[in-house]
Amino acid sequence: MPLVQAGLHLRRLGNATAGQQQLELAHGLLEQESAERLLLFGGGFSRGALQRICNTQRRNEGEQ
Repeated sequence: MPLVQAGLHLRRLGNATAGQQQLELAHGLLEQESAERLLLFGGGFSRGALQRICNTQRRNEGEQ
């Protein structure tokens, strides 16, 4: 979750490259994260929802 938040924050600050890197890393780590930890630290989002956020933001990188 911190990597997702960092990636989104960096993108908002205009650092798309660093934001993209954080979101890519977060997406990969979400695959490995246990369901219990996602429930505790996922901010109410499922694994799939967090991965969709990462994917959507990565795809939209060229639009900003």
